Amino acid sequence: MSKSLNKINFFGETWLASDFHLSEHTPKTSKIFIKFLEKASASSSNLILLGDIFDAWIGDDFIKSNDSLWLFTIIKSIKIASKYISIYILPGNRDFLLGENFSNISSASLILDSQIILENNYQEIMISHGDELCTDDIEYQKFRTTVRNKDWKKKFLQKSLPERNIIAKNLREYSKFSNINKSKEVMDINELEIEKKFKDINGLSKMIHGHTHIKKKHTYHVNNKICERWVLPDWDYDFSKKTRGGWIIVKNNTINYCDF
Repeated sequence: MSKSLNKINFFGETWLASDFHLSEHTPKTSKIFIKFLEKASASSSNLILLGDIFDAWIGDDFIKSNDSLWLFTIIKSIKIASKYISIYILPGNRDFLLGENFSNISSASLILDSQIILENNYQEIMISHGDELCTDDIEYQKFRTTVRNKDWKKKFLQKSLPERNIIAKNLREYSKFSNINKSKEVMDINELEIEKKFKDINGLSKMIHGHTHIKKKHTYHVNNKICERWVLPDWDYDFSKKTRGGWIIVKNNTINYCDF
């Protein structure tokens, strides 16, 4: 049976990027992110950030309680860019607690669906952060279901900021330890899940996501049609020996990778 997803109509050139993992420890990547916002606001009509803009987000009240210049500068830069283009954020596994207050302060619109259809006059594309597609990682999917639960989020946000910081840090450390014993195949996108999406979602033949960090265009043949899965790269100008980053441009009936 065919399924449908909510749709957002876009006109003009649309840029998509994800996985910047910004924090106080990423000054170079933060600087490039701001440069990217300036470039997007000068050249595109829409910018969609598909999650993990921040390395961790423990609640919107973190903004008022934090006097860090890096965070102020990032939010201010998003707000300035939003004066010229429409900016949307679909939260990822690191910043799924981004909320209404952040949206109001930054002037960026939050996309609350984990998967949604980007539609213009020429094509339809499913966009998502991508972590929900890693179905082989059963342990992570159980964790994802837990922390995305409204009751869990409510209880977590009722804790003090220092408590939340400790919990978030412990969860990141546990994730690193847990991933050591997992194969790349387990932590990557499940190909059968992708084919199922192309079969089950009415009219779907293209998708764009982040999360796995491996920039690549994948091609599938499903139900006698050619389907495409475009993966966004992560950004790292601070820790990697070879800097990396990049985004995707959707214009009319085309999809292309781009970088500085």
